[in-house]
Amino acid sequence: MLQDIRELLYSWDKAVFHWINSDWQNSVFDFVMPIVTNFSYWKFPIFVILLALFIWGGKKGRWAVILGVVAVGLADLSSHLILKTIFERVRPCSDLPNVHLLLYNNCPTTYSFPSNHAVNCFSAAMMVSFFYKKTGIFLFLIAILVAISRVYVGVHYPFDTVGGAIWGVLGASLILVSANKIFKGKIQAVRRKEQPKGTVDWEKLISSKEI
Repeated sequence: MLQDIRELLYSWDKAVFHWINSDWQNSVFDFVMPIVTNFSYWKFPIFVILLALFIWGGKKGRWAVILGVVAVGLADLSSHLILKTIFERVRPCSDLPNVHLLLYNNCPTTYSFPSNHAVNCFSAAMMVSFFYKKTGIFLFLIAILVAISRVYVGVHYPFDTVGGAIWGVLGASLILVSANKIFKGKIQAVRRKEQPKGTVDWEKLISSKEI
């Protein structure tokens, strides 16, 4: 029974992979998708945005950057060291014939499940959406585009990106819950721009005429 379900899911995974990797193939996507999926193009812009948010984003911006870096780092590391080792799934460009492989000269030798690109992007999107809802929605759309690009360039199955998305969202959620408990509600308070219940606003108290 379980074997039948596994084979059915794999057949669906292959069908969707070929649909995106082959049927969507065109010169525009062949140019755009490798840019979307290559982190090297985005390192500097991301660094500048994070730095600007940390410096000028106030408490909310600083918490978003700190927790975002922690969430993405832990999700990426756990995915690479634990999940990929457990599942040991071979990449489609090594497993299937006639794969439209872009970006790499040869198929990567690392395991396929889950997609760390999806893990990182969805973890970041989840974290940002907690502090900045509208921006988070936009980042989720970007994360979906990155996930699709991983399939289009031939290095991941669709389920690899779905698994990565789930792991990234769960990881970011766990960091948010843990941080809020450790810092006694300060994360929620910063998000809502209010003081945690039961705490003293020392800046306001010191500046008052009562002292």
